[in-house]
Order: sequence, then structure tokens, then C-alpha cells
Amino acid sequence: MEQEHPIDESFGEYLWCELCGYVYRKTAWAAANDTCPHCGAPLINARAWEEIVQRNPRYPSTPIEGKKYALFG
Repeated sequence: MEQEHPIDESFGEYLWCELCGYVYRKTAWAAANDTCPHCGAPLINARAWEEIVQRNPRYPSTPIEGKKYALFG
């Protein structure tokens, strides 16, 4: 039986890392063995970009990949 990948559709297209604050596409996280491409944090530290935008309405709906964003900007 094929196992479902841990980065599923519920994450959205972009993931923000709560340890380093950088945002990358979920495919970059997957390519880095389900870790943050910037700091190597595990997937448990990933947050959907949509969640970050809800807290920061001034942030763009589509972030710049590889850019650092504060949790509260």
C-alpha cells in the first residue's frame, strides 16, 4: 500500500517556518526531505502561508519564496 506524503493539500502552496521565518513552496520542503530548505527544521515547524496572512493582512497572498517574514509584521 502506498503511504500518503506528509505534506498534503491542507498546507497550501507555500509553507512558512516558525523557527527561521523563511517561506518556501511545499515542493522545496519535500525536496529537502520534509524539512525547511533554509534551516532544516522538521515539518512540525511548518505553517501554511494562509495562516500567516490571516495574522498579517498586509502580507501578500503569494509570498516571495526564500524571503524572511516576521510572524507579526
